[in-house]
Amino acid sequence: MRGESVCEIDYLHINSKLPSNIIILTVNVEPIEKDYTEIVNFTECIIQQSSFDKIDLSKSKFLKCNLSLNQFSDCIFSRETLIDLNETPGKEFNSIDLRTILNSENQPSLVLENIFGIRNSDIKEYVHGLTSKVEFQSIFISYSFKNKYFAKRINDELFKKGIITFLWEKDSPGGKTLKEIMTKGVSEKDRVLFIASEDSLKSAACQFELTEGRRKQEKIWEDVFVPIHIDNYLFKIKKENIRPIEVQEEYWKNVSELRNLNSLDFSQFINSRNYDKNAFDNQIFRLIKGLRKVK
Repeated sequence: MRGESVCEIDYLHINSKLPSNIIILTVNVEPIEKDYTEIVNFTECIIQQSSFDKIDLSKSKFLKCNLSLNQFSDCIFSRETLIDLNETPGKEFNSIDLRTILNSENQPSLVLENIFGIRNSDIKEYVHGLTSKVEFQSIFISYSFKNKYFAKRINDELFKKGIITFLWEKDSPGGKTLKEIMTKGVSEKDRVLFIASEDSLKSAACQFELTEGRRKQEKIWEDVFVPIHIDNYLFKIKKENIRPIEVQEEYWKNVSELRNLNSLDFSQFINSRNYDKNAFDNQIFRLIKGLRKVK
């Protein structure tokens, strides 16, 4: 792609006569007047280190443009504004402010990742949660002690988002029986976040917490469980394999209850030294979406 002219002015007012094949460097682009909407297409342009401020671009398009290090502030995009064969060389991504995200239609994931370096396709909903008051359900975290480091990582992520949790190592009081603590914790918290693994499903304590959660669910007629899994044992276990036989029926009811729900897959994040942080953040966001209180 090759530009035919270079803009060396301080401000560029949007109008429909903007030519194709130009190079725009370090330019402030602004509307002619407040609430001004114009159909303007940037075609095969090189646009770098420029600022687009308060522009309604919902009827405009960038087509086959080279875009890098530009800033979009308080703009409006449609889903088609940036979709057509644009590129950002050298990963010199463009920036987009919160107002532009909230003003605009949900952007295609390719646009978010390739133009802005954003790998969360739910970014608009995420930003809305950051900029408006959101109340969350409280959580009792049920897990095997063999998975306690992962449980702590999940707990820390929920805590940073303002979610009230019960984590055994942190919140269990002394001087109480184990079953008393578990029963009280499940009863007092809104939901039970169950970290499903072979270890937790074979744990008598975790199965007790699941049974308490089922009893609560049957009493209040509301969803209680929020399952996530860190291996595939939840989906592989068979009723006839459950031991001891005398608890087989109860444990299988617990397993079946979890299987009826959408369990988020966190198995790739068990090795804390080798996992995709962006993918982990996306899963945490999906988890938190399910914990919002319905007004």
